[in-house]
Amino acid sequence: MRAAVINVGDEIILGEQANTNQQWMLNLLQQYGIFCESAIVLPDLVSSIAGSVMGLRQNRIHHIFISGGIGGTHDDVTREGVARGLNRKLVLHTECEGILKSRYGDRFNEQRRRMAFLPEGSSLIPNALGAPGFAVEGIFGLPGFPRMLPSMMEFVLRESLGIHPGVCNGLQKVEALLDCTEGDIALKVEDFLKKCKYEIKVGIYPNAESSQVLLRGRFKAEREDLHIAFNELVFSLSKLTRS
Repeated sequence: MRAAVINVGDEIILGEQANTNQQWMLNLLQQYGIFCESAIVLPDLVSSIAGSVMGLRQNRIHHIFISGGIGGTHDDVTREGVARGLNRKLVLHTECEGILKSRYGDRFNEQRRRMAFLPEGSSLIPNALGAPGFAVEGIFGLPGFPRMLPSMMEFVLRESLGIHPGVCNGLQKVEALLDCTEGDIALKVEDFLKKCKYEIKVGIYPNAESSQVLLRGRFKAEREDLHIAFNELVFSLSKLTRS
């Protein structure tokens, strides 16, 4: 499954608020065996959202999880951005309108009614604490509120996509701390990756305060041969000493 995460909000892209949702969403998706190819932060701008949706889909990434911008204020434009990116109309979703009317009662007004205008053909993502999210063509519009996001993401993964933690092939991660610098091992790691035909990813993470590097390997969990190969690489590199 090729997937991406998009977080929408001027407050995020301007550095006014930490993007904790992004890290949480990426970690959760990994637990379900979904490893995102893109993680994007966008402003509250219809053209930016539409452009990203179109670009990702042109790159054949058809599962896009979007958090933020689905409220009822003037700067909540995710619904319109997704509709434009899919070349669909933004239409009144009568079921969503009924849910909002029931939830808000006498406080239901035109501002809250805006949340019922969704990309044509959308289905709803239940939200026990607020307005429903929406799903259309593999795109899932979710709120930016951390207290609402977890249950809605779980619903999408379990009910909409029909997957559960551990069902999909997971990603195995292994690490080793080496007493050398990245310059000492970089070429040897490159040679190793070529021999493995790049079926394993290896990251080299230096520590600026010491003469050590963290080596992290990532590969499909069922590839025990790559696990063995990584261990052999670590053994060979451990023999190196800083010159």
